[in-house]
Amino acid sequence: YVCVVCCVDESVCQSEAGGSGDAVTVETTDTFGVYWCKLPVDFSTAPLIAVVALLCTTAIPINVCGRAIVGDDKLQPYAVVILFLSMAYLCLSLDASGLFAWLAATIVRLAKGRPLQLFLFVFALASCLTLVTSNDIVIFALTPVIMHVSKATHTRPEPYLYAEFFAANVWGTALYIGNPTNIIISDALGIGVAEYSKWLALPSIAAGWTLRPSV
Repeated sequence: YVCVVCCVDESVCQSEAGGSGDAVTVETTDTFGVYWCKLPVDFSTAPLIAVVALLCTTAIPINVCGRAIVGDDKLQPYAVVILFLSMAYLCLSLDASGLFAWLAATIVRLAKGRPLQLFLFVFALASCLTLVTSNDIVIFALTPVIMHVSKATHTRPEPYLYAEFFAANVWGTALYIGNPTNIIISDALGIGVAEYSKWLALPSIAAGWTLRPSV
């Protein structure tokens, strides 16, 4: 995967490429050069690349991106972004305090280090916590714990992370408070707490039950 950097000075292009010297000159003139550098596509870069591609192909106008963040009188998506950043800062602070490492050691001890028991424990814990908090809080809080568990047991974190994500997102649709997006959309549509659960509690239970064979 590559990206193109255009500039008038090769040293500037090398700096833009991270100073690694991996940039390759594709075309040069007396005034500018076109350089290619490797751009990894992963969970952190893929969303940004997708947005840039949509804008460059005029699939969406740039003002739509602005409205998607600012919102209107009934819907303010930026509130979710602020909430996410606040929770991320809180989780980083808790991780620095050593709390997550202690919780991970406790979980490993209770599961006796067995991967299957750890998997079931993570799934059950994420499901229960989501029903009394929200899926975002569970994912932010449990993900560092899972990484510590994986490091302590020398196992890959992906199975535990998938169990956490599936449990949190499925059970997060059951209640009004299960997801900040639930609250924002319900407020915009004038849906109350009881009415929300009346429509979505049973579908969420059914979806959670279907996860049982895979777990």
